[in-house]
Amino acid sequence: MREQRAAYAVHVFVCTNHRGEGGESSCSVRGSEAIRERLKEISKSMGISNRLRVCKAGCLGQCAAGPNVVVEPDHVWYSGVSMADVDAIVERHFKPLAASPSSAP
Repeated sequence: MREQRAAYAVHVFVCTNHRGEGGESSCSVRGSEAIRERLKEISKSMGISNRLRVCKAGCLGQCAAGPNVVVEPDHVWYSGVSMADVDAIVERHFKPLAASPSSAP
């Protein structure tokens, strides 16, 4: 086992799980892939993709409340996320990182 410092200051986990047949409550069925893609595009356009990682996540155990997005190390969990909520996530988590001096996480 090798321990190392995290490569990113912030991780944004977007559940993209699909539960298969009858998976109406899956985050992916509710548009989580598009939300993840938009968050990635924004992080790149803001020049912070080297310090903020937008990741696919498997099931986060809250399917009925999805799409779900978790931001670490802020310990913030968003449920019922839609494209209309992306700007609020960017405002709260991306902009402060963009405004801070670039340094190792």
